[in-house]
Amino acid sequence: MNSSGIEPLAAALTVSAGQAAFVGVYVLVLAGIIWLPKTLRDQPSRPVPWWENLRFWAALICVVQILVYGLLG
Repeated sequence: MNSSGIEPLAAALTVSAGQAAFVGVYVLVLAGIIWLPKTLRDQPSRPVPWWENLRFWAALICVVQILVYGLLG
């Protein structure tokens, strides 16, 4: 029996599973960044502008990684 028709399907499923795993990890990291408890966050004495907010940049990097791995992976 010829298995050449099955090999491309298996390779596609492997790539898809790997892509889903990477995206899933970044989604979990993003959720952790968004829902980080106040007790674990550094509380500045004054409001921080968005360009100095580390949570903003970490969330933005996670979103970019999700888009890169989701669309180009």
